Amino acid sequence: MTVSVNVEALIVKPEVARAQMDAKQPVGPIGPVGPGPGPRRGTGLQGPGGPDGPTQPEPTPKKITRFHGTVAIDPLRAGTIAREVIKHLSGLVGVKVQLTMEIQAEAPEGIPEERQRIVNENCRTLKFQSFRFEEE
Repeated sequence: MTVSVNVEALIVKPEVARAQMDAKQPVGPIGPVGPGPGPRRGTGLQGPGGPDGPTQPEPTPKKITRFHGTVAIDPLRAGTIAREVIKHLSGLVGVKVQLTMEIQAEAPEGIPEERQRIVNENCRTLKFQSFRFEEE
């Protein structure tokens, strides 16, 4: 055996080193070994109906099935949100994605009639559920 001593070396009592190495060793399978129920290490149970009562099955992880999110959208970021969030959700097989957009615009100088007409027509064509212009 070769012993190497440097600034990172530690001197440890053999019994301490052996205890640490034994603690790191895998303990083997937990649960019945071989045919039929048998003792389970570390639980005190003797198979499915041991002295502590019936064993509980492992809980199954919950399946995440819904997503909700609300974000204020800068008009210049709408494309980024579509690419980075909506695309990933709508790309899943069988998923139903519903988007709701609310638009609020304030024009201190007023919105010209021609622009109102265009927006009203576009909202009708795009089947907005509700839309309206308001006076001050």
